[in-house]
Amino acid sequence: MLWNWFGKRTAPPPDLMGERTQWRGILDKPAGAVCAIGDDCVIEGRIVLTRPEACVTIGDRSFLGGGTTLDCSTSISIGDDVLVAYGGIVMDHNSHSVFFADRRNDLLAWHERTYRTDNGVARAATTIERRCWIGARCIILKGVTLGEGCVVGAGSVVTRSFPPNSLIAGNPARLIRVIDQQNRRLIDPTELFAEAA
Repeated sequence: MLWNWFGKRTAPPPDLMGERTQWRGILDKPAGAVCAIGDDCVIEGRIVLTRPEACVTIGDRSFLGGGTTLDCSTSISIGDDVLVAYGGIVMDHNSHSVFFADRRNDLLAWHERTYRTDNGVARAATTIERRCWIGARCIILKGVTLGEGCVVGAGSVVTRSFPPNSLIAGNPARLIRVIDQQNRRLIDPTELFAEAA
């Protein structure tokens, strides 16, 4: 299978990898960047660290599906018991400048396997707290924090942070329901606002 072929070409495994973690992913990072993965994880996606000071941390018992990319320039943190389905993107930066003069040499830098740190691109840490489930083909952009227990519907584009136990979906993602974990029910957010009034 093609994915297995790519897996065999993988760069060295992460700097720190927990016990019983299954590494089937692709890692691309410059010297100095850190990738740390906890115990009992399954990593099938691609992790790209673009700057020497970049850091990716993944907690225990988490899953990163095939075709998913973590694109880190500063910090991406994924907590314990997180499921990230296939084909998604998690970023902590805007990738390229909107100004051509600033991005003119980006492709040349890739050819030379150098990492530009001077391109004026906005960066902000991205955090997915424990017990979240990110559906297939989701995009999580820079500066987002998803609180504990959030569920993100497939194909969503998350542009802002959400509190714990939020069920979100859409482009841009919006709050669809609040997850009541204790009573195992989904609450319409308008009910919560009505109770507060």
